[in-house]
Amino acid sequence: MALRRGVEAFREEARAFETARDRELARDILGREQARAVNAHLRAVGLSLNSDRGLPGDGWSRQLLFAADPDNGYAALPLPAVRLALRAGDLEETERRVRELADRLQLAGEHLAEARRVVTSRVGVSP
Repeated sequence: MALRRGVEAFREEARAFETARDRELARDILGREQARAVNAHLRAVGLSLNSDRGLPGDGWSRQLLFAADPDNGYAALPLPAVRLALRAGDLEETERRVRELADRLQLAGEHLAEARRVVTSRVGVSP
């Protein structure tokens, strides 16, 4: 359930950010400092979707949404931490990885919300 809530909350925040971004870009008033701040928050979104622990069996790879399949380097593996733990038959690790993904989606959504707040702020923006 936590993962479903995390996905839904992230999706909702992504839509809100997209709407705010498009509205402000159409008005052509996004200042340089605002753009820098938004970009910093968007970079944080991407970094939020990395695991501090790395993937099961691969401490180097950290991306929680997609990674190269260790059994077939040419294939993409969606939700790699969860799927690799499942492949190993480790249900406790699978639960930990699902919680980690849910928490990381929550954090990414918070960064996206901050980016939206910066986009819609009027501080230092001339009409």
